Formats: sequence, structure tokens, C-alpha cells
Amino acid sequence: MRAPGNGDFQRVLQQSFVINALTAAVLLWGGMRLGSAALMAGGLGFVAGALNYGASLWMVRRGPVHGVGGVALNTIVKNAALALAGVGVMAVAVSNAALGLIPDAPPVSLLALAGVGIALVLATLLFAGRQNRGRGGVSARAVWLCARRDVLALLAVMAAAAGVWLGGVPWPDTAVALGLSGMTLAGLLGRRRLNHPA
Repeated sequence: MRAPGNGDFQRVLQQSFVINALTAAVLLWGGMRLGSAALMAGGLGFVAGALNYGASLWMVRRGPVHGVGGVALNTIVKNAALALAGVGVMAVAVSNAALGLIPDAPPVSLLALAGVGIALVLATLLFAGRQNRGRGGVSARAVWLCARRDVLALLAVMAAAAGVWLGGVPWPDTAVALGLSGMTLAGLLGRRRLNHPA
């Protein structure tokens, strides 16, 4: 028999997974098309969210049978996938800089702004599900910290786009891309990465 509220928690996980995955895909694709590695780096938080919520949903559905080994395997797979994404973004940033590619700043800013809105929607969704905390739900503090991280990253992307537009040079985009992806990798290596609240 399912614990009360378990179905609600699964719905929150499903919604969060879908929203994060779609947003990550749009930001990564948009960054590639618009020549903005910073926009791709801004999508890393949504990549992390999709990985975390997908893994959490898998474990919730399997129940206690996944065991310690299953949790460890999930953590290894999530961290490896996120590290690969971070390294990929850094490679794109270096390549764009070497080619002198100047991002198309206005649509980059619009996509980053849309990402800010989506991050706030996700925070609202997860905050509403915090009552399930005792059954693997989320805490208000974790929701706030993750939303703040994603919003600040996307604001940095918007600042980079403004720098590109005003100066006609690619380095603001490159600097923000390397900074955000570097922070992601450093957090993984140091085991201090803030997971999304799932």
C-alpha cells in the first residue's frame, strides 16, 4: 500500500523532471544555435535538476528495493552525466572564443529571462510540495537555495549578453560560460554541489 501523499510526491517529481528536461534542452540548443556558451552553461542547473528528479522518481517508484547500491549507482551516473555536460560547455566556450564567434545577444537575453521565469515556477511548484518532506519531499530552504542558484546563473548570462551587445566582443560570454561550468565541475569534485531538492 502506498503511503499517503506518495502519489502527490510522484506527480511533483514528474512535473519537475519534465520542466527541467525541456528547459535544459531549449537552453542548450539555443546556446548552440545562437553561439552562446554562456546560455548553455546557464542550462546546466536545469540539467542537474532533470538528472536529480529523474533519479529520485526512479527510486520512489522502485521503493525500498533499490538499496544502498542503487542510491550509489544513481549518484555516480548523475554526477558523471553532469560532469560530461560541464566539460562539453567549456569545450564549446573555448571553441567559440578561438573562432571569434560573437553571440546573438538579444535572443540570448530573452531565453535567459524565460529561464529565470521557469526557475521561479519550479520553485513555486516544489515549495507547494514541501509538506511531503517526511516522505522524501523537499524543504523550503532547499527550494530557495536551488532557485537562487539558477536565477543568479541566468542573470549572469543576461549580463554577458549585454556585454557582448555593447562591446561587440565575445569575451563576456566566454568568461561567464567558463565560470558557470567551472563552478559546476568544482562542486562535483569537491562534493559540495547543491543538489536540487528531490
